[in-house]
Amino acid sequence: MAKRRLSKKQLTYGIIAGLIAVTISIWLFAFFGPSPQTAAPAAEESSEEAAEAPAEESQPLDDVPAEEPAATIDPSTVSRIEVEPLELSVAYVRGVPGFGFSVERTASGTRYVEFSSEALIGTKCTDDEGVFASIIVNPTNQDTPTLSETKKLDDTTYGLSLPDDTCTADEALFAGYQNAFRDAFSLLERLNTDTV
Repeated sequence: MAKRRLSKKQLTYGIIAGLIAVTISIWLFAFFGPSPQTAAPAAEESSEEAAEAPAEESQPLDDVPAEEPAATIDPSTVSRIEVEPLELSVAYVRGVPGFGFSVERTASGTRYVEFSSEALIGTKCTDDEGVFASIIVNPTNQDTPTLSETKKLDDTTYGLSLPDDTCTADEALFAGYQNAFRDAFSLLERLNTDTV
């Protein structure tokens, strides 16, 4: 049998078709591929201390929303999760599915905990992690616009930040998580660090 040689035209078309196929594969994987799973189960904690955003100046907090008087919440409807790196016991109203949290730190040193659920990860925003609430330790004036409520324990102020639902895949579930944390935020407590 004689070998058949490809013409330059056939070789060029073959290379172009291969490049198009690779480009389409990469594009499909980037937009429809698996999303990273970063949320830790509610019973465990992830105490990553990541630097985010450029360095901010820490300023004393002046115009923080006033603390709401403690609402009357039936204790049988409340559960707690311990955030040991921040020495906090965070209350939330029962009835929401499982969620995770991670403790973070900004470049300026402000510590906060983010609560998230994989069920809330949407496709509208790049790198959406399903975050539905954050508690900021000693929020600065720059944090004030994002706070829904604050609570002072000892000499430390804690601010509850509830993001918008623009990225979520399930707005009703997102609202349920936020309500569960907002309604019980007044029950935020320090962990008892005296016991061993």
